[in-house]
Amino acid sequence: MNFDNRTRFEQGSTFTRSFFGYIIEHFHILNKDKMPFLEFWNIDRIAKAGCLHDMYGKVRFTIHGYDYDKRELFEVPEVRAFLRELADEWPYFFYAADLKDRFLDTLIKCVVQHITVIRAPNSPTDWRAAVKTSEVNSICEQFRVGLMRAVSMDDHMNQSDYDARLIALQNYVRQPPVS
Repeated sequence: MNFDNRTRFEQGSTFTRSFFGYIIEHFHILNKDKMPFLEFWNIDRIAKAGCLHDMYGKVRFTIHGYDYDKRELFEVPEVRAFLRELADEWPYFFYAADLKDRFLDTLIKCVVQHITVIRAPNSPTDWRAAVKTSEVNSICEQFRVGLMRAVSMDDHMNQSDYDARLIALQNYVRQPPVS
């Protein structure tokens, strides 16, 4: 569900905000129901409506329903499975995501096949996650292809905008995780 309660992204008229929030609901994850997300974020439809650039770098994705779970989202099997399948069907996260929050970091940790989490013995919130660089690179390539496709449909984008976004994404991926 989005913060504005509209059923399609392009139905909004307040695109001047600095970000747009979208909540991935717990019950959608449990029911493996990606359709609300895929319908809301139908990139072809949004582009045809002339609103694609309005979502560029402005979406803060949030997952609700796990606030009381002591595990990190990337440790929850159903979240990992849901996001892995969603990323396969909708590879546009590098285009849409607001880089001011850490959703992409969580998403990448959910999508990789192998992740090892090491926790400090007396502090469950002090953790480090280890992933294979080759897996992260593969996921980033998938999202880069999605970025290229979205940019090619966005009449407001040019090569320098694309290059700047790639640099911003590279810097984002290199940032240490926020725990």
